[in-house]
Amino acid sequence: MNSTAIRVLLIEDDDDHFEIIQRMGRVRSINALEIIRESNLKDGLRRASTDSIDALLLDLRLPDSTGILTLQKTLGLISKSIPVIVLTSLDDQDLALEAIREGAQDFLCKGLLNSSILTNAIRNSIERKRIDRMLDDNRVRIEMTQKAAQVASWEWDFNTGEIFWSGDYKAIFGFTDVKSMDRVTWNSHVHPDDSEGLSLAVAKGIESGVFEAEFRYMRPDGVCRWISARGMAFLGSDGKARCMLGINFDLTERKNREDQFRRQDIIIRTITENAISGLFLVDELGLVTYVNPSAIETTGFEKSVFLGHTLSEVLGQVKDKAHSEIHAWESVMASMQSRKIIKSVELSFFRQDGRLLPVSISVAPISDSLGALRGAVVEMQDITRLKLIESDLIQAKEAAEAANQSKSAFLANMSHEIRTPLGAVLGFSDLVVDRRLSTVDRLEYVAAIKRNGDLLSNIINDILDLSKVEAGKLEIEIRSVPMSDVLTDLTT
Repeated sequence: MNSTAIRVLLIEDDDDHFEIIQRMGRVRSINALEIIRESNLKDGLRRASTDSIDALLLDLRLPDSTGILTLQKTLGLISKSIPVIVLTSLDDQDLALEAIREGAQDFLCKGLLNSSILTNAIRNSIERKRIDRMLDDNRVRIEMTQKAAQVASWEWDFNTGEIFWSGDYKAIFGFTDVKSMDRVTWNSHVHPDDSEGLSLAVAKGIESGVFEAEFRYMRPDGVCRWISARGMAFLGSDGKARCMLGINFDLTERKNREDQFRRQDIIIRTITENAISGLFLVDELGLVTYVNPSAIETTGFEKSVFLGHTLSEVLGQVKDKAHSEIHAWESVMASMQSRKIIKSVELSFFRQDGRLLPVSISVAPISDSLGALRGAVVEMQDITRLKLIESDLIQAKEAAEAANQSKSAFLANMSHEIRTPLGAVLGFSDLVVDRRLSTVDRLEYVAAIKRNGDLLSNIINDILDLSKVEAGKLEIEIRSVPMSDVLTDLTT
């Protein structure tokens, strides 16, 4: 037998029919048919499962099985890669159609067979089966790809109104074993707020040939999912739309992220719009893309003046303490390229009204996920009040230092003033105790002690009066005094 011969299993209980079919298979020398036979269904199915065969010829009237049930048993037990051709002695079109519907590749009437019909039927069945396997494999790949991508494909038949699905439709729409649905039932699951918009999009898609829509779908389990649908309408021979094919994506996660981003944007915008500090957003070139109200109030310039310009262009060149001749704003913004956070750099600029304003500047660079610089956030704080407080503190410090010096001078002077009468009191006290001293001298010394004691008392009273002055409790007493006593005190 030729090595390229097609191995065919014939399940046939009639010996004469076997001989006829075997001779038909030998007519052609090239790609001849190698016919092997079993006379009942049981042995035939066993042979089909153990031998390598390319096709199976099946008689529907066998000793152990008859009718369409024979085909059903066979298809259920043999490999799906083996094409089955049904043989019968009856030219029964209804039986042939039923066999084809059940999965037979072809139907042959024994009384009408010849070598060409038999050979062509077998070869065509093998080729069709091969193509069917390829289509099945492709269908499985497409289904797996769609499930991996969370995509469902669909076909909408305009004549019947039915919609057929494949792919990941179960996960998206929450179906179980349902693979088709009429449009009315489908529309009942569309969110009420999206129903009208979806109907308009469908009508436009039928008219233009391209359909695209986003809508919410209420699954049978009560879960609401966002769906993106895209499709194309196909026309029939009459020029009217016959069907529409398309795909669906589950957009729920993306929509949730968009909602989250919107909420975050609202929060961030609320914070920036109401922040006490002035805030600027600049791009990687240093051009301003956003200005908050506090920055406008602090600088006195309108938002339009900043947008599309650098801060140094708007706020002008100034001199700072560290770089007296350097454009300080450009120096700070240039440091943004190092991607380092800059905190509390003190600069000055001229407001729109011409007033010089001291500010504290902080810069926080913004980088993307790849580390590329995308811009920066610039914070500006008006430190005018801090500078005034700082100036007041400096003045207070200088005043305190001056008061300190005055107190030191006062204490030094008081020390001298106290020591002078105290020295006289102590000196004359030593002289008074001398027994050799005359009465006249003793009286004179006692008078000197009394006079210097009074002077010391007055000095102490003056010091106490000074403390009363500082406390704000000094009481002024007006009375007559002898001028001679005052002059004596001054000259003593």
